[in-house]
Amino acid sequence: MKFIYKTRKGKRLKNFWYDEYSSYLQAISSSLAEAISCTLKENKVEEDKEGEAKVEEDKKGEEEEKIKECDVRVHFRCLDIKSDNYYHLCTSILGEENYMQPLKWGQLLQSSYETKKPLVASINREYCAESYLKNETKKKDQKKWIDFLTAVPNAYRNAYLKLDRETEQVIKRRPWVTFGITIYKEEYTYLLYLMDFFRIDDVISDFFHQFEFYIPIDYEDFANYIINGREGVKNKNETGE
Repeated sequence: MKFIYKTRKGKRLKNFWYDEYSSYLQAISSSLAEAISCTLKENKVEEDKEGEAKVEEDKKGEEEEKIKECDVRVHFRCLDIKSDNYYHLCTSILGEENYMQPLKWGQLLQSSYETKKPLVASINREYCAESYLKNETKKKDQKKWIDFLTAVPNAYRNAYLKLDRETEQVIKRRPWVTFGITIYKEEYTYLLYLMDFFRIDDVISDFFHQFEFYIPIDYEDFANYIINGREGVKNKNETGE
């Protein structure tokens, strides 16, 4: 595979598949955000049926759109090994103004990777105290999150390994691609608990495996392409929120 990619046509083919894979992850983000949105809408309807005050039709439509666009963000990030930061790969909320800020390795992400399971911030505050402090000290015009979930897809080659030359033991380990969901309304945090309980990381990993069954992905090369390639994600992320 790598030999084929060394030719000029091969590089174009590789870039094509990387663009396709990026679009594939974007579709996963958007579809999952839509599914969460539909769940929230259905719960809203059930609450209305139980006797709560009903919302006017136009106001209800605005509220549903708000849920869809603003209250949930599903995203993927990829690793820049030089800075040890994770940069925006794709998110369910489109537009350059919604590019995410770089995320340093550590805290909840590291704990999720080491424990091999998804983690919710509100349940594991001891692992993300820095994130909470940063969120609480945001300016008035910056949007504050309520809770978030972090997970690492279990995909073949989705790991950077650095070995000690003498002992050949692993001295540094990082995932190339990570997954997360951010909630911006407190009443929706129960969905994160459900996704944690039902192991959303296994679902996302299955999507990765389905694509890789047909087209193997070199995640190191893919991450470098996204960060340093034509899209210039890293530069956009420097001013992201």
